[in-house]
Amino acid sequence: MNEISSFCFSTSNHHCGCGSMNCPNRAAIFKSWRKLWEQHVMWTRSLIISKVDKLGDEELVTARLLRNPSDMGNELKPFFRQSSIDIFIKLFEEHLVIAAKLVDAAIAGNSQLVNQLDQAWFRNADEIAQLIHEFFPFESRENWQMMMHEHLRLTKEEAVLRIGRKYKENIEIYDTIETQALEMADMIASAIIRGFFRQYM
Repeated sequence: MNEISSFCFSTSNHHCGCGSMNCPNRAAIFKSWRKLWEQHVMWTRSLIISKVDKLGDEELVTARLLRNPSDMGNELKPFFRQSSIDIFIKLFEEHLVIAAKLVDAAIAGNSQLVNQLDQAWFRNADEIAQLIHEFFPFESRENWQMMMHEHLRLTKEEAVLRIGRKYKENIEIYDTIETQALEMADMIASAIIRGFFRQYM
């Protein structure tokens, strides 16, 4: 991903993030990213339940879940070039597609495929962490990587508990997933404010 570093920033918003647009207030930035990450984990959970319990709405839930990366990308449009946002969207779509395949492999009991997909999932998470670091170079890549790895670990546990019909534990872990997702949302919102809206710092 290093090749995009010098091509990330939108030409109209490179310096302050405002350009010709109206600067949003700090609360609105946090609200937008919190909503997007809430949707990310909620629709991921919905897909896990749909697959495990064979609810018949899997196609519809998948389509809604896969809208999430583009919605996130739209929030980045004022700040970064479209080519960089397209990479962001592609990586997050891959993140979701691999997760769905992992659930299918786990349901089928295919441990070899689970291991292969798990490795691909973590490689994808590392690429996402690197890209976000390139968007916000003042933020630690390791912090993003740690947050993404924890997100994957919790999501895997959520799926395993659902497959194992451990409903109480499955419900309880979602509280942790939600809290952790909001932390990631706040990290991105804070980075946007620090990088583009210094008047709010």
